Amino acid sequence: MQASGAAGASDASLATSPSLTTSEDNMTLHRLGKDPESPNNGSPTVYLDDETGNYILQGWRVTDAERLAQMDIPDHETVIEFPRRMMQFFPEVNDGGGIGV
Repeated sequence: MQASGAAGASDASLATSPSLTTSEDNMTLHRLGKDPESPNNGSPTVYLDDETGNYILQGWRVTDAERLAQMDIPDHETVIEFPRRMMQFFPEVNDGGGIGV
């Protein structure tokens, strides 16, 4: 699946449930945005982990052997495809929009 060009942010694409808390370690993930072009409000999705300050990305798993062979991927990591249009949800790209980092 190929990512298409950037699209403008819309209110409909922004998260309606801004944070999710896991009970294991009380980490809170803030949903910054879902792909406005994804059918049925599915993935990809951008989250911010408020404990580490890192982004957590949900996207399409890369399974194409030819593409994977071009990368050096440690056993403890995975590769996802993430559309360029989703960059709008990163606060650094969006002039600090969304929640503060």
